[in-house]
Parts: sequence; structure tokens; C-alpha cells
Amino acid sequence: GKLNSFDEVIYYGNLAAGLLAPAVFVHFCLSFPEPRKWLQSGTHASLIYLPALVLFVLYVAFAAGVLTVSIPLVELRWVLDRVWVVLSTVPYVIGGITLSLAYRKAEDPIVRQQLKWLRNGTFCGILPFGVFYILPYALGAIPNEYLKMSVLSLPLIPLTLAYAIVRYRLMDVDILFRRGYAYTLATLCVLAAFYAIVFSLGSEVQKNFKDLGNTGLITVMLITAFLFQPIRNWIQERLDKYFYRDQYDYRRTLVEFARELSSETDLDAMLASVGERLLHTLPIKHLAFFLAQEGPAGTAFQLHKAMGPNARMASARGEELDLSFLGWKLQDAYLFFDRTRHQLDAVSRSWPGSVRRTIADLDLTYYLPCTVRGRTIAYMGI
Repeated sequence: GKLNSFDEVIYYGNLAAGLLAPAVFVHFCLSFPEPRKWLQSGTHASLIYLPALVLFVLYVAFAAGVLTVSIPLVELRWVLDRVWVVLSTVPYVIGGITLSLAYRKAEDPIVRQQLKWLRNGTFCGILPFGVFYILPYALGAIPNEYLKMSVLSLPLIPLTLAYAIVRYRLMDVDILFRRGYAYTLATLCVLAAFYAIVFSLGSEVQKNFKDLGNTGLITVMLITAFLFQPIRNWIQERLDKYFYRDQYDYRRTLVEFARELSSETDLDAMLASVGERLLHTLPIKHLAFFLAQEGPAGTAFQLHKAMGPNARMASARGEELDLSFLGWKLQDAYLFFDRTRHQLDAVSRSWPGSVRRTIADLDLTYYLPCTVRGRTIAYMGI
């Protein structure tokens, strides 16, 4: 068929996606569980995408006639395609090796499990495809139908990533999928509206306003661009209402609940209500409340109530907890512990052993102070 503008958009979009996805995967592998020091520079991080960018520019330059070579375009396309498939496969191998090296150095059990699944899924997914399809294709051979079946191993990469997300809390899967749904549906709605306006009104506008030229098309494109964000927000709101009724608009829920608590006078009942509402409204699994107690040595904090499944907290005895770290002067508005089990930085190593054991047993990432008139009366750990 005829190669029109739509076909070119699809072709170059597929080319860009095929080059960008492996580079993004390598960037992720170098950033998980912690970014490499040399990667924190934006210039260094951009080097990951440089080979893909160069090849994409070569494709466009040869297609546009900016660059010319002596060989026929068909043979040139064959050479570029072989370079493309190699450049789309090697980064996954590099990413798998990076995950293997990170797995050997990791000490946190959860991080090791995450890295193990990501590493195994990467190698099991890319190696069969690379050996049986990419390698013969790169050497100039055309893989037969049996070798093409090696592509069936590629879904192992996203499947193991999804398993690591769900099983080992690699990231907030709910937020990831909700945003994905909203952006996808919003894009489809905007595209449908765009083509509906173009096809229904385009001919009439050109007929009655011939001097406008491309102004009408540009106007429609601007309108659709402005409509995207409101449509996305509207779809996001409807999805949250339908799929997450209990968690819908948590800010509004918590504000209304705070008004209800103003009439509560029983401390234990109030903490139970707050904890239950937070567990059902926010994506957290367990929390604890620490109340200030006045003593001869000054203010000390004690564990008053813990909620949610936490085996490590359940095995810890209240009198054995060293909560002196809650009385430390805060540099930020809260206390944050990235790794509760393995605290390996120089600052945490200077803490007393009892404090490190308490932080590990509680397994709480954030400690938020509850302040009244400049005085901290409690901490909430989540």
C-alpha cells in the first residue's frame, strides 16, 4: 500500500520504542536498589540512551536523504535492522549482569529476593531469544519458524517484574496501574475526539474558510492538547471511585474523619479508629503509636498501640524496645529509615545496638511527630 504520514508515525514510533525500552531497562537496573554514584549525574545517565539516539537519527537521516551511501536502500535497511535487533537485545543482557552483581552485594533479604526474580526473569527471557533468533539474524541468516518461537520466552521479563512488584513490594503497583489506565483511556478519548472533529468539520471549514490553510488543523490540535489533562483527571477520579471505593479521595476522607474524631474523648478508641481508617485508606500494611511519658529523666516515648500484620513487631517485647531515638533532634519534619533491618551507613553504625535492634524489630519506615503547641506528645510510625 501507499506509505502515508500515519504509516510513518507508526513505523518511527515502533522504532523509537524498540530502541528506548532496552535503554530504560538498563537505566532501571543501574538504579535499583540504589543508584550508582556515577549515574547520579544527568550527563552520565544520558550516555545510556546515546547509542539508541544515534541509531534512530541514522534511520531518519537515511530515510530523508540527508545521508546517502553507495549500497541500495533495501540492503541498507537490512544492515540497519540487524544493528537494531542487536542494540535491542544486548542491553537486556547487560541489565541481567548488573542485577546479578547487585544480588551478590545485597544484604537485605527482601532486596535479594527482588533482585533474584528480576535477574532470573531477565536471563530466562532474553537468552533463548538472543541465541536462537537474534544471533542468526545478526549474522545474516533468516531464522525459520521454529527459531522464531523463541520469542515466546520474552514475556518472562515483564511477568517476573510483575511478580516482584506484587510479592516483594518492588513498587506501588496500585498507583502504577491506575495511572496507566487513566493515561491510556485519556489518550484514546482525545484521539477519538481529534479524528471526529477533523473528519466531521474539516471539510466544512476548508470549504467555507479556504484562506485558513492549516490554521484549522493547528487549532484542533491545540484544543485536544488542552483537553487531555482534564479528561485524564476525570477518568482517574471515576476509576478510583469504581475500583477503590474505600480509598477514593483519601485526602477528603481523612479530613472528614478528623472532624469526627474531634468529638472522641477515649484515647484508645480514638487511636483504634485512626489506625483502622489509615490502614484502609492508605497503602500501608502496619503502623504503631508511641505516646510521650513524663519521668524523672524527662520525656520518654513508649509503644502504646500497634496495628496491622507485623511478625517482627509482634515478637518484640515493649520493655525491651529502646525508643530513645524518638527524642533526638529532628533535622527534617519526620524520621525516615530506608532499610530497617540492615543499617549499613556510617551514621546508623554510630547508634547504640539497642536502638538498631528496636528499629529493625518495629520495621517502620516513617516516624511522624504529633505536635501540640510546639511540644511533641506522640509519634505515629508507618
